[in-house]
Amino acid sequence: MIDEIIVPDAVTIVLIAITSLTIAGIAFYKKVLDQGGSALAFLICFVSGTFGHWSWLLLLLIFVGSSFLATRFAIVYKMALGVEESDAGTRGGSNVVSNGIVPPLVAIGYSIGLLQPEQALVAFTTSIAAATADTMASEIGVLSPKPVLITNPRKSVEPGTDGGISLEGTVASLLSAVSMSMLSFSAFILVIEKTNPLYVPFDINFLYISAFFGFLGSIIDSLLGATLENRGILGSIYVNGSSDEIYNVLSRHYRDEFFISVLPFGEVPSTKHVRGSNFVHIGVAKGTKKDQSIVFCALDNLVKGSAGQAVQNANLVLNLEEKHSLQSSPIFP
Repeated sequence: MIDEIIVPDAVTIVLIAITSLTIAGIAFYKKVLDQGGSALAFLICFVSGTFGHWSWLLLLLIFVGSSFLATRFAIVYKMALGVEESDAGTRGGSNVVSNGIVPPLVAIGYSIGLLQPEQALVAFTTSIAAATADTMASEIGVLSPKPVLITNPRKSVEPGTDGGISLEGTVASLLSAVSMSMLSFSAFILVIEKTNPLYVPFDINFLYISAFFGFLGSIIDSLLGATLENRGILGSIYVNGSSDEIYNVLSRHYRDEFFISVLPFGEVPSTKHVRGSNFVHIGVAKGTKKDQSIVFCALDNLVKGSAGQAVQNANLVLNLEEKHSLQSSPIFP
């Protein structure tokens, strides 16, 4: 039974709302997040600060800032490989939810009495450490020329492959988990007053726990990628010419094709959005030079690239409807 919900006074709530809006606004203005991602970021920051502590917003801001720097680092090279986030590094709502859903849940759990102060602090810090470690592992790891599959270190894979790891990405992940844990507990010691119900005496074991499980979270994410997500083909090609004209030509050409979708201009397709289906997603974005464009294409190599294409061809040969038995929606996530 919930005896009391812990929330700050009205003035503090207003300040938290303004700060949360500022963080989300900066993320949107700097193209760290798209519109949907920014709206979710505001909600996550507001809930975390209101039901947890306002200092948690500082840590979320540090996470957003570090993610921005890591995402934009060597962005041209990442675009050439086709491994950058959608629209030249801008992240969407799914990224925000996957990396930021835990902090507000921890805050609410503490506010309604399900978590003790020390549990809330360790859980919050671990979640931020894990999100930062995972982001750094991905953004730095794709720059490695020789990544390997985490489930088979002898097997080399292409940069950006789900489940691929590298020495650079692993070191970046570990350092990020440790650094974010240290920053978090430093903030707690310096900012949270001893009279605050959330205050707990510092214990070095809290730091060890957060850093270890933050790094472990990144490793688990790679394992899941290797066992559950390692599937699909994402191709990219540079084309000389106006990106607007190329986009319009492709849109008109594939307008009536059931299995081929040309995404909104600037949006980069992802293999996870076509997994388990016979669909193909095409994206067009501006290149890094004048009159240069990048065309992306994503498909499931086991369906559209193999069995699904065979069935589609058989349908045509047998005078059946081309999409017969091939209309299953993609499996995501």
